[in-house]
Amino acid sequence: MCCTWDLNLRSKKNFTAALNLFILDERYQGMGVGSKLYSIFTEYLAENKIQEFFLFTDNSSNFIFYERKGLVRIAEEKYSWDHSEDSTELYYLYEGKV
Repeated sequence: MCCTWDLNLRSKKNFTAALNLFILDERYQGMGVGSKLYSIFTEYLAENKIQEFFLFTDNSSNFIFYERKGLVRIAEEKYSWDHSEDSTELYYLYEGKV
């Protein structure tokens, strides 16, 4: 099993919501589309009185986007899919507040 479940357990936090998948085609990056989609997500949470959420991501994603949106990295874990350095990835657990 990948480390994302471990990261969540080690955080000792109880989140009521998650942003499970947030992918934007590279052709649309930098045009405000991701920010608009993220805004829709946080507005939905606010309307439903959800004040915090978590997000898993890895070092191949644009995790800086999340940090600019105010999410805070609360844990990270190195994981190797086949126990070699070539397949090693870093996974991050972020906490977001609405």
